[in-house]
Amino acid sequence: MVQHYVENSIADIQALLAITREDIKDIKEANHEAIFSRMKSKEELISSFNTKIMEAKGCIQELAKQQPDIEIKELIGQESVELFDELNGCLFELKQENFHFAKLSIAVSEFYRSLLNNLIPSHADYNGRKASPDVKFIAVDA
Repeated sequence: MVQHYVENSIADIQALLAITREDIKDIKEANHEAIFSRMKSKEELISSFNTKIMEAKGCIQELAKQQPDIEIKELIGQESVELFDELNGCLFELKQENFHFAKLSIAVSEFYRSLLNNLIPSHADYNGRKASPDVKFIAVDA
């Protein structure tokens, strides 16, 4: 049973990896709507992963309770141990991809912030003098 949960957890992480790689591709192409459209599926995969890991943990705890003198590795078997190693590798890979995506996100954010600051000056008029805080650079009259 543990094996089943770990295999399905790996599948969830691999699906998250695929989505994250698509996000990286799309952020480079400024296709932000595609990134936002995948948010719900990413949240569902994360929830599914957490549920499966908790189920696996529950199975392991139950086995350990039934046979407290046997090491966990022996209880779950070599194949499950190898699956956990694979899961750890997938999680590390996802961490690296998320880090890469985060760096790109910050760069895009900084670009837009810089663009906005250059388009709309703050507390200074175009001659470099300080403007009164009461002066509005953009006013909308409705």
